[in-house]
Amino acid sequence: MPQSRELANKKDEHKDRHSRGPLGTGDGAPKKGGAGAHNWGVSTAEEGAMTLDRNDPNYDSSERRSYQIGSSSINIVIMAMPSAAVNAASVTTIPNSMWQSPPLIQEGSLVILFETHQSVTYCYAQREAIYQNRHGAFYHNDMIGQPFGSKISSRLKTQQGCGYLILLAPTPELWSRALRHRTQIVFTLDASAITFAAALRSGSRVIESGTGSGALTTSFARTVAPHGHVFSFEFNAHRAEIARQEFQRNGLESVITVECRDACAQGFPEELESSIDMVFLDLPCPWTAVNHAAQMLKQGGFFASYSPCIEQRKYVPGGVGEFIVAKKDDEIRGHTAYLTFATKFFE
Repeated sequence: MPQSRELANKKDEHKDRHSRGPLGTGDGAPKKGGAGAHNWGVSTAEEGAMTLDRNDPNYDSSERRSYQIGSSSINIVIMAMPSAAVNAASVTTIPNSMWQSPPLIQEGSLVILFETHQSVTYCYAQREAIYQNRHGAFYHNDMIGQPFGSKISSRLKTQQGCGYLILLAPTPELWSRALRHRTQIVFTLDASAITFAAALRSGSRVIESGTGSGALTTSFARTVAPHGHVFSFEFNAHRAEIARQEFQRNGLESVITVECRDACAQGFPEELESSIDMVFLDLPCPWTAVNHAAQMLKQGGFFASYSPCIEQRKYVPGGVGEFIVAKKDDEIRGHTAYLTFATKFFE
């Protein structure tokens, strides 16, 4: 075949493959044969030499593509896992949890109400209920059935006209802004730094002492779900019970256990000894609980303490050095780059 005709055929194949979906067909599934076909698990030379069963647990869904762009030839191999592993890995969070909301607001759904950049609150959608603020009266009936990200207007006019709310799907970041702060909370910037430094992931087991308002607990839960667990301890019985009720209502009871316990005086439950990936302390006197934390950590486990006051901070390293082999942290660089983030709320 002349080279020009061969290139033309490749271009036609490339165009057909990408004009109807990511895998060359309207529904995204690979064709059997034809210009839009993909070679799943075999090279081009082996096409048709074997039949692949995508339900086979040993099925290799690696995809190999060859493109001719100008005078350059590009070979791409997209690696994938066997279907059994894909199914297991696809479960990345907890069904029916606060961050696994259906696309439409339902009765009982947790809804983050974005009023202004300085005012974010929440409600659980209930028929016939009304949320009122300085912008007007907002009927829950107007929320139910709307997609998250919708904007609804007040039925009652104020002196400034009809106010509005933006109905957002809950996330730990938004929840930390919306919840009622029973104590000072750990905000998103610090929570992300703690999670990253401890290398938390799905399956990690975390002890937190100082549940407080539960903002950081919720953030930990999203990271370790669905196979990990957060054991949160709070010495104040009332705060512990309120947090337990909130976690249950938000669908997190399967990944968070709350217990009223003074970690400084009582330590942590013996059954957790040497099984924890990270112990996090947010306590007035964290150095008194360091020895208890050391007993809970597995080999290579991570310890973190949150100390708003420098007087607290200066006592913690002594306890860590006494009970845990400590390593000086890597050098912290100064300015590196500017980061810009944005969230799409609605069209």
